[in-house]
Amino acid sequence: MDTLTKISVKMIGRADFRILLGNFLDIFVQLSRKEKLLSIQEEPTLRDKHKLAYLAACVEELCRMFNLKKPSWVNKKKYFLHGPVFYSRFENVKALLIQESPAAFRRRNLFVSRNALIRA
Repeated sequence: MDTLTKISVKMIGRADFRILLGNFLDIFVQLSRKEKLLSIQEEPTLRDKHKLAYLAACVEELCRMFNLKKPSWVNKKKYFLHGPVFYSRFENVKALLIQESPAAFRRRNLFVSRNALIRA
């Protein structure tokens, strides 16, 4: 079973962060409750502060979505950004992202669409 830590090791120095995260999300939804908890209990090993904040937000949001106890590591200071980051190239979408972003992302200054973790 791939854990978030194993996935984050694969992400180091690679441009396909979104693909690797998407693959993790696809697998995560199929796991048992116990496996879900095991897959997110350890901290990611990335050094990129934006990606770390994004992964922590993802884990916190997944815990909310699946009614899981969130791991304590997601509340560490290193998983929060000082300034806002918007996940859109379009200036006119920023207000919508501020409004739509799930709380786990907003509190880390990450602004994404409401369905950022939904896979088609």
